[in-house]
Amino acid sequence: QRCSHASRQAQFNATAGNKHECHTTSSEGVVVYQLTMPGEHPQELFLGWSRLPSDILSRVLSLLCARDAASAALVCSQWARAVSETVPWREHYLKRWPVPDSHEALPRGSKGHRGDTRDWKKLYALKEKNIKAWGMRYRVDSLYGHPVTAQVRSIGVAGEGEETVAVSGAQDGSVVVWKLSTGLPLSSRGPSTDSSIESKGPAGGSLRALSLYRDVLVAGEGSRLKVWLKHHGEAYFDVSQNPIQMAAHSSPISTVHVSRNAILSGGWDQKIRMWSHEKLREATDMLCLCSPKSSRRSAVEAASACFLAEWTYSDWVWKAVEVANKVVCSSGRLVSARDAETGTVTHAWAGVDDGQVPAVATSCCGQLVFTGSDDGCVRLWDLRDRRVQRRGKQEKYDMPRCQSSIQCHGDTVNDLSFSDPMIASASSDGSVILSDMRKWVRPTTLGAGSKSKHNTVRRLFPTRERAVVYCCQISPSGYLVSGAASGPMRVWDFTRAIEDSGRRAAARSRRQQAREKRRTDNISVCESSCGTGNEAGHRAGSELHG
Repeated sequence: QRCSHASRQAQFNATAGNKHECHTTSSEGVVVYQLTMPGEHPQELFLGWSRLPSDILSRVLSLLCARDAASAALVCSQWARAVSETVPWREHYLKRWPVPDSHEALPRGSKGHRGDTRDWKKLYALKEKNIKAWGMRYRVDSLYGHPVTAQVRSIGVAGEGEETVAVSGAQDGSVVVWKLSTGLPLSSRGPSTDSSIESKGPAGGSLRALSLYRDVLVAGEGSRLKVWLKHHGEAYFDVSQNPIQMAAHSSPISTVHVSRNAILSGGWDQKIRMWSHEKLREATDMLCLCSPKSSRRSAVEAASACFLAEWTYSDWVWKAVEVANKVVCSSGRLVSARDAETGTVTHAWAGVDDGQVPAVATSCCGQLVFTGSDDGCVRLWDLRDRRVQRRGKQEKYDMPRCQSSIQCHGDTVNDLSFSDPMIASASSDGSVILSDMRKWVRPTTLGAGSKSKHNTVRRLFPTRERAVVYCCQISPSGYLVSGAASGPMRVWDFTRAIEDSGRRAAARSRRQQAREKRRTDNISVCESSCGTGNEAGHRAGSELHG
């Protein structure tokens, strides 16, 4: 708002005798007061926004959010250059999405660096453009690699564009690596034939968890972790080779997560353990962990070589995620967040009033937490908006507030996957729901732009029988993959949705032009036969066109 004369004089009186210059802003520019002596009337100098010094303009633009910076770039060419060069687009990008696998926009000084802030701006703009594809038409594909009766319990997705790879694990221990652009398997591993003590019993040898991050693939089968490492030069994981086996827990493993820094595993023994995959890679050759007859001793040695930390909870561990040096876990009905380095619990709250919280997902910055519970609700928690609660006499935890509660499913939510701003949930009611979270929360909460104009909620059914859907994963490239208790895996392809929409729009335009041309030709023929300007000719031409 434009500053009034009274406010300007008040600011002058407050700064008189202490400063030789003060500033106020208006809707038209910056007003600078130059003081000569205390008590004298200041000299008012008005500078328009176009005459603002470049260093001050750059400082102001660097404080804007991504949405406001994009709007400021439309003012003039000077502001557009300043926005491209000074706005921290890398920080804005990493708040919403993970670091891209390609080396086109890496931070300065790193291997493969090709550009500066402008590369991150282009990458951010491309991501915003591709978000529109989630509301358009999609293509559906089926992946046949597991037995029809096998229960696909977990899926991992990694890669970009045409190189996007998915890895699926079934309860019988079979693992398949897929290339989503073609829908064909790259490598596969049959059902587990391990006859060790850990695999005996109805729950001993089941594969319930699987996670994938770039060059590390981890599966939790029984109480052991099986790790496949992709070395330099390899195009994909060869799961037919013998994996590295680690004795991780004393009971079946229920969750596995691989991040940039570590491997997390949680099980029915009410414990979460953290491992370093970098140390595991170093110890692979030394301990001969990939031998065909890897003994229990080698598995224990592998676990001790890369072990980092362990935390105990009061109930079964359903889900554990490590992001931004923060471990978020759901144990029973409670959800907690702790510092990965110190192990200190920073947040703790009840994810549901009555029941369990089997599904947890987080944003890339670790500030937003999504939970799925037995009542079919998907809830969003913002760790920045919190209140203090007491547990016992000395412990104090921060309890975040629920930003949104969405009644999506009619049964238990088994899995969640988030890629800003889309959230996918898999449920026991046989459906997968893909939602645009910008419809449910404030735009500033997710850091996204305006609300989507396309379909914000899609209910998808992987199988005709409405079988239980155990897992789903969203790829930032535009793929949605799900696995159910029976039938093949389903892939919804949104990567070509924008191109297909453009082709359909062009086809509609051509058809419209053809109709207008036929109408004009018919009217001209009727006018030539009945006489120019004859109303009967116009009427006949209109009837012929109809």
